[in-house]
Formats: sequence, C-alpha cells, structure tokens
Amino acid sequence: MADREFDEEVFRRLGQLDVEAMGIRADIDGLSQQLERIERMGRSLAEAMLVAEPGRASDVPKRFRGGDLATIAGTTSDGLAMGQAPAGHEPAPTGRARRVAHSEMVDWCLAILAENGGQMHVSDIREALHNGADRGWMVPGQGHDSNVSVHLARADEFTRGATRGMWRLTDRSAS
Repeated sequence: MADREFDEEVFRRLGQLDVEAMGIRADIDGLSQQLERIERMGRSLAEAMLVAEPGRASDVPKRFRGGDLATIAGTTSDGLAMGQAPAGHEPAPTGRARRVAHSEMVDWCLAILAENGGQMHVSDIREALHNGADRGWMVPGQGHDSNVSVHLARADEFTRGATRGMWRLTDRSAS
C-alpha cells in the first residue's frame, strides 16, 4: 500500500511542477516579447541618431550596429530604403538625395525663421525647406513635420512657441 501512496504523491507533485513550469514558460514568453520591443526601440533610436547625425555612428551601441542595424547600409530595420515610406504612409518628397546633417538643418532653419519674422509653424518651416531646394535645402527623413521638429528641439537656437507646432528663435539667436 505504501508504494501506491508514494506513486500518487509523486504524480501529484509532478502535476504541481508541470503547472509551475507552464507559468514559468508564460513568464519567459512575456519577457521575451518585452525584450523584442526594447530591442526594436533601441534600433529605432539608433536609426534616428544616425539620421540626425550620421557622423556619430560610433555613439550607437554595438548591439544595434551591423546586421541588426541596416541603416548604416542605407536601409531601415524594416528593410526599407532610407526615405522610402512604408505602405499607407505618404512618400518622401522628391529631391532627397542624402541625409541632412544637424548643423545644416540648424543653419537652414535659422535663415528661414530670420526671413519670416522669427516665428513659424513647423509645417511652414518644412514647406520652406522643401521650396528651398534651389538653395540646397532639403527636408530631412521622410519629410514629415516631426523630422524637422527633432532638429529644432535639439538646437539651442530655437524654442517652442506658445501654441502647438510653433517654433521661434531664441532671444540669443534673434539678435
């Protein structure tokens, strides 16, 4: 009789361990998904960094360089060519032949804002950049307002205006 009780206890305990193992597997799956999301965010940040300042590729963490970060080769992590919009998004404006350096964007936006009273909406700045192709200006990234705002936000020469999307020259750069 003792052997039967022992066997029942072993099977009961094995059942408990199996339930615990299923819970651990579910935890691992959830953590794996979180890690994948974090890796994608890291690649996206690295891509943004390379687009904003291509000369700072050495600042990109090693795990996001090379095969995982195809931006160095001119494509995004989605396999799209730089400037190629994913399905359902508006295409990049024509004439975008190269990446735009942050210092160039700052100079161009300083000129645009100085010529237009020192304060403009980001959409108007983007449009002025697009229309300034004859001056060598170009719209960064995929040509969206956010691509311009990133450069404006990083520069000390600009500050946000009182309403959404408005940018103005700082007092220091206006003089």
